Amino acid sequence: MSKMRITFRLVLFFIFFAACSPLDRVSNRDMASKYDPTKDVLQPQYIAYNVTDTSTRLFLKVSTDRILYQQNEHGLLTSNLRLSCRIYESYETNRFTDSCSMVVVDVQSDDQVHSLIKHADFKTPATKDYVLELLLTDYNRHYTQKSWLSISNHSLQSPVNYLLVNAADSIPIFSPYLSGATTFSILCRERINKELFVRYFNRSYPLAKPAFRYTDLQKFNYRSDATYKINLNNSNEFSLRETGMYHLQSDSNMLEGLTIYRFSDDYPRITQANELVGPLRYLTTSREYNKILASNDKKTAIDDFWLDIAGNKTKGRELIKIFYSRVEAANRYFTSYHEGWKTDRGLIFIIFGEPDVVYRSATNEDWSYSGTFEHGPVNFTFEKIKNPFTAEDYNLVRSSSYQEVWFLAVDEWRQGRQMDMDE
Repeated sequence: MSKMRITFRLVLFFIFFAACSPLDRVSNRDMASKYDPTKDVLQPQYIAYNVTDTSTRLFLKVSTDRILYQQNEHGLLTSNLRLSCRIYESYETNRFTDSCSMVVVDVQSDDQVHSLIKHADFKTPATKDYVLELLLTDYNRHYTQKSWLSISNHSLQSPVNYLLVNAADSIPIFSPYLSGATTFSILCRERINKELFVRYFNRSYPLAKPAFRYTDLQKFNYRSDATYKINLNNSNEFSLRETGMYHLQSDSNMLEGLTIYRFSDDYPRITQANELVGPLRYLTTSREYNKILASNDKKTAIDDFWLDIAGNKTKGRELIKIFYSRVEAANRYFTSYHEGWKTDRGLIFIIFGEPDVVYRSATNEDWSYSGTFEHGPVNFTFEKIKNPFTAEDYNLVRSSSYQEVWFLAVDEWRQGRQMDMDE
C-alpha cells in the first residue's frame, strides 16, 4: 500500500474520530452566555410549535432596537439577519439530525421600535426530547448570538403541541407568564381534543434556602385549588384575572400539559415596593427583614437598608440597580412553577452573579465560578426535577462545604463591595 494512500486513510480516520468524539457532545459545550445579560445583545426569543405530527415550526422574535440597520444601494435602512438552527436528539450527542434557517430582512420606515417575528419549519424529531442550537447573526453588526432551546415532546399533551397567540392579531406569545391585561387564544395541533381541562393552583411557595443548608424536598401537592373545562370550538378568547398557575390538559388522567403563569402584571420586572422586599431575605437577618415587613413605608425602609450598607446615596443606588437587575434576570431565566428569584438557580444567580461556565445535560446543570472573592473556584450542581408543569425545575445539590463561601458572598453585599466586583 502506498505511503500516500496510508496517509489519506489516517486523515479520514481522524476526521471520523473527531466527528464522533464524545468530547464535542452538546453537554460539553459551555452555555454560560445563556445566563449572561451582557452577552444578550440581540435578546432573541424563541418558541417551537408542532403544527402537525411531522412538522414543527420555530418562531423567532427580535426587537428592532437590538438590530443594526445600514443603508443599502437604494438609500434604504435595512436589517441583515440570519437564523441558523440545528436539531440534536439529546445533550449526549455531537451530531445534529436536521437543520433549518431563515433570513430576516426589514426596511426601517420610521424610528418607532417594534418586534420582528419570523418562522421556519423543520421535521419533528422522532425522539421524545431534543435540543435546538440557535445561531442568530446580525451581518451588519458582524455579531452572532448563540442560544439553546430544550424541547419536550413526550405526548400529545406536551407543551410543544400548544401555541398561545394574541386574540386580536394571532401573533404568537413568547412567554408562559401573562399579565391580566393580555387577551389570548390557544392553538393546538390536530388530534388534540378541543375540550381542555384547566387546573388552577393558587399557592405561595417558600424562598430557596442557603446553599449550605440541607432541605427535605417537599412533594408537590397536585390537588388543584379549582378545576373547570374550556371548549376551544365554542370560544377561544381568554384572559387571566386571578394570579396563580393554570395547567391545561386534553386528558385529565395524565399530568403533563400546557402551563400558563399569572404573576404580577409587570413580571418579570420588579416595579412595586412590596415586590422589592422578598428578595432581600437572602441578605438580611430575621430582625432586619421583619422590620422592613412591618414598616408602613416599605420603600423608605428598603432605601434605608441599602443606604446603611453603602454609606452614601450614590453607592446605594448603584447597589440597588445591581441587585434588582439580577432579580429580574432570574425571573427571565429561571421561572418555573414559581417566580425565578425564588428558585435555587435564581438564588445562586442573585448572590454570586452570572456563572463563568455552564454545562447542561438531560439530568442536571453545572455552574462554575472561576474566582469567587478570596475563596477560589466554586462549582454548583443543579439536578433536574421531573415536573409536569415545567421543564425548568432544578434543585441545588446542597453541601455544608458551601458555608464559608456563602457567608463571604453575603458579606460582600453587606459591606457594599459587590459594586466593585461588577465593574
